[in-house]
Amino acid sequence: MVSSDRNNYIKRLETKLERIDRESSHWLERARQPFIRGGREQRLQVTALRNQIARLRADLRRLSARTCAAWSDEKIRLDRAWNDVKAAYQSTMRNFL
Repeated sequence: MVSSDRNNYIKRLETKLERIDRESSHWLERARQPFIRGGREQRLQVTALRNQIARLRADLRRLSARTCAAWSDEKIRLDRAWNDVKAAYQSTMRNFL
């Protein structure tokens, strides 16, 4: 039961991260345009977001390779990391609207 919960959680979070990563890729391309005001700051912000996503993905890969022993502790930590990514995403999104 815990294993299937963990696997479902990982798949769901990876799907969300993939969507944000695709969108941030478009933002990064847009911020690279020479006519965009504040493009450098936007590039830095998007790069920071993508680095957070990469760290969270690495954590998910490590978790999927582990046993279920400390699943609840890991889930709490991953939820916090996801909330950080989500907050960074929302902040970045406001700059591109």
